[in-house]
Amino acid sequence: FGVATQAGAPIGTTDLFALAGRMAGPVVSNVEVKDFGVVEVAKSSTTQSFTITNIGAASVSALTTTLSGANAALFTITANTCAVANLALVLDRSCAIQIQFRPTVAAGTGTKVATLTVGHNGLRSPVTIALSGFANAALTPALTVTPTTLAFGNVVSNTSSATSTVTIRNSGTGPLRLGALAISGTNANQYVIVGTTCPTATSLNAGVSCTLNVQFRPTSSGAKAGTISVTATDSSTVQGHVAAVMAPVNVSLTGTGAAGTISAAPTTLAISGRLGTVTTSRITLTNTGTAPFSLVGNPSITFTAVSANTPLPRFSAAQTGCNAVAVGRSCTVTVSFAAPAAGVVGTVYSVDMAILSDASNSRVVVRVNGTIAR
Repeated sequence: FGVATQAGAPIGTTDLFALAGRMAGPVVSNVEVKDFGVVEVAKSSTTQSFTITNIGAASVSALTTTLSGANAALFTITANTCAVANLALVLDRSCAIQIQFRPTVAAGTGTKVATLTVGHNGLRSPVTIALSGFANAALTPALTVTPTTLAFGNVVSNTSSATSTVTIRNSGTGPLRLGALAISGTNANQYVIVGTTCPTATSLNAGVSCTLNVQFRPTSSGAKAGTISVTATDSSTVQGHVAAVMAPVNVSLTGTGAAGTISAAPTTLAISGRLGTVTTSRITLTNTGTAPFSLVGNPSITFTAVSANTPLPRFSAAQTGCNAVAVGRSCTVTVSFAAPAAGVVGTVYSVDMAILSDASNSRVVVRVNGTIAR
């Protein structure tokens, strides 16, 4: 405070002393700039709360709350205990204001700002809080699968078809997450997923595609059916987003296990031979199936005795042109009967001759009767 003087001579001094006190009036107890984050257009953000506390000794009243600024209409006061009639905040008492950010389609996307102003009759009036949020375009994922039918046609049993590809695309505007990709249905084990680029642990973003490769591997003949159900969930994490209900898309799998079918003519073969001679006869085999057949393997033709008196070494067979017999084509099997050197004329030796196609497991049985002739 200095030294008092009169005509240049000191007339007295003052003592030094310290001053202490506390600021009067309300303050906001949390940050005075609030970011509501990224919020989807036409949706609402999470609610943010602002606490106004009186840190002065004198009571404060006549509190008012207003929103102003370029985008004030996009911010809404959802609860306000500061607006209670005749409210008076004494020392260390508080009131709270809750606000949501609700961007509209009309306001467009981008950063939006406003100011929350809290007026009162004490010191430091008004209290202001800057508000901001980012309006994001609406996010709606869409699941597109092409094609929705894979027709493999005829495929020879126990072989693999060519690979067919299914394309899965997120044709929407928001991310999605695919579920497990698996084959179901009565004949699910006849189809195999041989490779995929589709993520299941991470999201498939908007506009991104992935592929699924499938093969048909029939283990038997006949029509086979299966289904791949492609499922997905909306995986957007933007504030206010309401997950879209995503219906599964089914991919129908069809194919036929093709097999050669052996048809024999005749089905009963009679051979007569004189004692000590070898006599032959022929059987015609026709492919009435849907794929080629071959008489190969170990062995493809076998004989089984029908009666106890039939000596199997008396019969043998040889095929001609029975390798890769096309559908509708034929080949021949020559059957030999070796009559014994001695025996009773008219004696009949009967066997069942089984003819098997290794590739398709088609089997036909022909009864062969060898008779001793005069």
